[in-house]
Amino acid sequence: MIETIVVALLAASALALVLAPLNRQLRRESTGPDAAADAAVAKKDAALTAIIDLENEREVGKLSQPDFEALRIQYEQEALEALRELETIELATAEDAELEAEIAELRRAMSCQVCGAPRGPGETCPRCGE
Repeated sequence: MIETIVVALLAASALALVLAPLNRQLRRESTGPDAAADAAVAKKDAALTAIIDLENEREVGKLSQPDFEALRIQYEQEALEALRELETIELATAEDAELEAEIAELRRAMSCQVCGAPRGPGETCPRCGE
């Protein structure tokens, strides 16, 4: 009986170790700027597709002109809102990239060019003396 419990616990632990990287990848994919950008693109595409569908329904007579105009305005506003979201995400991403480049440059300036040891700007390297 105890052997069965030990084997079951070991199997569950092994399964958890195997699935942990997959779970982290799923969480990483479902959040962040990429997920927000994907959602905004999907929202824009849905609104534009709805406008095309409205035009088709109006042409075959299923939708009156006043209804078409009202719905078209609504979907155009949704598409514009999605485009604004995309622009905001792109600006934030560009700002993040600039900040990361600035941080990388400061790290390079605060390390020895010969051995890579950390040092203050303008100081000699404590490891190699450069």
